[in-house]
Amino acid sequence: EIGDNLDENRSEINLALDNNINQSQTWYDPQDNKRETIIPKERFISKNNDECRKFNWEVEDSGSIKRGSGVACKNSNGDWETLGSTMM
Repeated sequence: EIGDNLDENRSEINLALDNNINQSQTWYDPQDNKRETIIPKERFISKNNDECRKFNWEVEDSGSIKRGSGVACKNSNGDWETLGSTMM
């Protein structure tokens, strides 16, 4: 779900993934009654020498909560791109 919203929330996700470990970033969309949170985890260098990072996410949508984890790597523009995520 976070990956699906990446284009809509690119600046928020970039901010969140640049934060320190466990320093979460949350944003709320009152129009959709949706709250999204990203919790950055450890950084690592991929086999392609890209800066990457693990993260956890939580989406609260009209009282229903979904949680998961994922990995994102920086692209050539310096933006984070999610490589995939899984539900917990």
